[in-house]
Amino acid sequence: MKHIFTIFKYLLIKELVFSIHQEEKSIKEPFPKLFVPPFYIDISEIAQANFEKPPIEINNKTNQNQNQNQNKNQNQNQN
Repeated sequence: MKHIFTIFKYLLIKELVFSIHQEEKSIKEPFPKLFVPPFYIDISEIAQANFEKPPIEINNKTNQNQNQNQNKNQNQNQN
């Protein structure tokens, strides 16, 4: 009977040590992967996506429109 309790204590302590080790391991990972069936989402990719610059084409179109408006205004002022 004494041996059964000793084995039970050993297994309990082993399980506690294992769970503590798993918690420490999960805390060290800065961007854990979330499981969303059927694929994984990497949080680091989402964080980087927020800091991407807008496409250059949009800026070029707005600049062209501004330049055309300025040219029209200059032509009207000259007339």
